[in-house]
Amino acid sequence: MSHNEELEDLRNQINNIDSEIIEKIAELIRTSKRIETYREGLSPIDSDNTFDEVIFYNIQELAIEYGLDAEGIERVFNAIKNLLSKAGRESS
Repeated sequence: MSHNEELEDLRNQINNIDSEIIEKIAELIRTSKRIETYREGLSPIDSDNTFDEVIFYNIQELAIEYGLDAEGIERVFNAIKNLLSKAGRESS
C-alpha cells in the first residue's frame, strides 16, 4: 500500500468514526428524551442531580481507563449535556 493510499484509508477511518459518534449522540438524545418522560412524574427529590453526578464519575473513570484527559472528556460531555438540554427544549 502506498503512502497516499494509507493516508486515504486513515482519513476514511476517521470519517467512519465521526459518523459513529454522530449516530451515538443521536441515540443518546433519543434515549434521554425517553428518560425525561419517566422523570416528568417524579418529585424534584427523586429526579435530582445524583444521577448526573454518577454519570460524570463513570465518564471520568472511562477516560482514565482509556488514557484520556478526564477533564477534557468531562468538557466534551458537558457540551453533549447542553446539546441534550437544547434538544429537550426544542421538542417541548
